[in-house]
Amino acid sequence: MMIELRGVYKQFQNHQLFTDLNLSIKARETVVLFGPSGSGKTVLIKMCLGLIKPDRGEIYLDGERIDNLPEKQLTQIRMKTGTLFQYYALFDSLTVSQNVAFYLANHTDMTEEEINTRVREILIQVNLDGNQHLKPAELSGGMQKRVGIARALVHQPKIIFYDSPTDGLDPVTADRIIDLIKKLDTDLGTTSLVISNDMNTAFRVADRMGMIYNGNILQIGTPGAIAASKDPYVYQFIRGLETGPLLDEMEKITSDND
Repeated sequence: MMIELRGVYKQFQNHQLFTDLNLSIKARETVVLFGPSGSGKTVLIKMCLGLIKPDRGEIYLDGERIDNLPEKQLTQIRMKTGTLFQYYALFDSLTVSQNVAFYLANHTDMTEEEINTRVREILIQVNLDGNQHLKPAELSGGMQKRVGIARALVHQPKIIFYDSPTDGLDPVTADRIIDLIKKLDTDLGTTSLVISNDMNTAFRVADRMGMIYNGNILQIGTPGAIAASKDPYVYQFIRGLETGPLLDEMEKITSDND
């Protein structure tokens, strides 16, 4: 397995976020996780990167346990990964080329010529060649997202984490990002974990998809299996229905906290 979480438990103050969470993702597989706000989707990615430690349980990347590693060894493991952050996290003062080259310039011994060649190659793949000199403020949201994808992929990682890759984009641009993710995953043979509540993204990108709810993965399966699910929580969430157990329970929690 390229990504594996075994019996993960995580609590923040008095809130139990994960309780005995288990997840396995095979090589070259794309798994999409969705669920209500506050269910821990982004925290899960941070735990997979070793940025947040579980209180209990084990986390493995590419067959190596990471939850008990010191920072120096974690840094080496992270070199196998790339991350597209939810809000791009681009450096405003750097150009497109400098943003994409940042990892290579600071974490490898590649020459400037080698870095420039690799940056040009990945910018071609994300259809941004010719925009190397622009800064983030001069780019559209979709272009910024593609810069983020290029930066995540420039060092040719085995594993990619996508945090809400189509959030805030218009439908046409979102479809272009979805097509790009699918193409790059196929061309590069990466293993991908995608966090997204955009059901168009989820159903189009996923080999498997699952819902995080109430501290665990409620159900996981192929897009067809999830679309046909009779679980009332999954059924309500993927259809965006106003009535159902999700809204009822969230209203009860709000009432209990008043």
